[in-house]
Amino acid sequence: MRRLIRKVFPVALEASAWLAQFPVLGEATAPVMVVLARLTGLIQGGVRRGDDAGALAEEWRRLMPSRGMTALNAVDAASETAYGEILLPCPLRGTGDLRACYRLMAYDRELLRQAGGHLVVVRSQAEPGVATCQVAIRPARLPTGDLVPAHERGPLPGVAPA
Repeated sequence: MRRLIRKVFPVALEASAWLAQFPVLGEATAPVMVVLARLTGLIQGGVRRGDDAGALAEEWRRLMPSRGMTALNAVDAASETAYGEILLPCPLRGTGDLRACYRLMAYDRELLRQAGGHLVVVRSQAEPGVATCQVAIRPARLPTGDLVPAHERGPLPGVAPA
């Protein structure tokens, strides 16, 4: 089953990224990604709940089709935040379309919600010159107001708003 997921995932990602870029159709992307995340949880035998940022980050990585798609870079005990990266090249890379990225990342946010956490994309491959998405993961019991999501930082220099 895992091998099938590894083959289907890139195709689903490509199709979802394409859909996410359209103003009207794009609004359907996030709900579709939530359904796909829930299906992933079922296929993977359930989503394990985590009590701390490190456990949540490891669960997020476990649920991916391949551990090589993501990296866990650090866990900050003081802020109870895990920092990771999405290494898989994104179809939105360099487009500047951070709204489409936000819609697409509903998949990862839903996986973390099921596990008892939050995931915030703080740097996106959709930003020009960015090769990996940088994410922050926290337990749901903690606020994330200090983490500025990539799509809320404002317009990017030299990129026309979508």
